[in-house]
Amino acid sequence: MPSHEIRTLPIAVRVFPDPASAEAENRSRRFWQEPEGILVIHTVGRPDAPQELLIGSYLIIVAGQCVEEGLFHGGALPKADIRVLKIYVARSRAETAAEGVKQVRLLTRREFLQLFYDLAYKARCLVVGFNLPIHLSRLAFGSAPARGFFAGGFSLGLWSYIDKRGRERPNGFRPRICIKYIDQKRALIAFTARNSPDQEDLIPEGSLSGDPKPGYKFPGHFLDLRTIAFALTDEVYSLEAACEAFGVKHGTNRGVASLWKGTSTRIAPTCRQCRNWR
Repeated sequence: MPSHEIRTLPIAVRVFPDPASAEAENRSRRFWQEPEGILVIHTVGRPDAPQELLIGSYLIIVAGQCVEEGLFHGGALPKADIRVLKIYVARSRAETAAEGVKQVRLLTRREFLQLFYDLAYKARCLVVGFNLPIHLSRLAFGSAPARGFFAGGFSLGLWSYIDKRGRERPNGFRPRICIKYIDQKRALIAFTARNSPDQEDLIPEGSLSGDPKPGYKFPGHFLDLRTIAFALTDEVYSLEAACEAFGVKHGTNRGVASLWKGTSTRIAPTCRQCRNWR
């Protein structure tokens, strides 16, 4: 048999090491850390105009503990109904932790939007709701077709100002919210960029250095419980059915909007119950 000569051969290996900055960016894409703060919202539209805000409720949760809850209302609410709401919140005790706010708060839509901006955008809290795009659209004063990545969806203007002629204009120093439906169960939701962002707004999520990155825009943290319920069960739920399926004690009543008959005494507690699916 022929003999085989064993020889050594030089081998070259080409590698492409990732710099530390790229490693941090990849880590931020792969792993999502749940924010410590959560803002839970629920809204009810007017019976004659379902997309117009009638009344809403919210919870603020920090480290798993509810620290504040409140109601907010749209600008078209009659003064008599606002007085009823004030009486309701004065008689209602907030379901908060020992260190939380004990009184249920009552805010106007504009006051709530300031709270929403401070928590959802500046503090980067997680915004939670059931069928969240509907609730976000009720907070908006106007909408437009979305562009870029969200083309085919819509862009909501939540924050506005009144110009010298008394007209409501979009506030360019506040972000818009873009929504694009994938199907009836899923939607992409994100903040847009805003004019003159603060330096802390330019710090990317998951940044190890904590340094601002020019051009970065915080997309927000949005969680639609309707999507989560479908992912867990492969069933499309209404809020009422989801509460029943997951054993939620504080559910919702059928036909919430029909409860509105010129008074807030019945719809306010119902709205608070709807929001408690968490």
